[in-house]
Amino acid sequence: MIERNFNSPWFIKYLTSKFLIELDNVGDSSSVMERLGFLQKTFNQVPVMKDIIFSDRYDDMSLAINSWFIQEIDFLSKKASPALSALNEVSSKKGNKKLHR
Repeated sequence: MIERNFNSPWFIKYLTSKFLIELDNVGDSSSVMERLGFLQKTFNQVPVMKDIIFSDRYDDMSLAINSWFIQEIDFLSKKASPALSALNEVSSKKGNKKLHR
């Protein structure tokens, strides 16, 4: 169905739900982002017949799925950022302490 550019919203929802099921088995956020990147790369390697489309009323399936990947990766990046900011803040405070004699 991917090869035939089956851009039905229901199929896209089905496909993204399958990706989410696979991501549930992955551990931490960085591993999830790595797995998302791998899934996106694998998805993009599937040859698509550009002259065939299910419906011209909907976005191209590749665009819709890649948009989903980008949003998921962006969400995970933002979710991880506060934790990284807090770690950087703590380490910089430790580094700025002056030794008193």
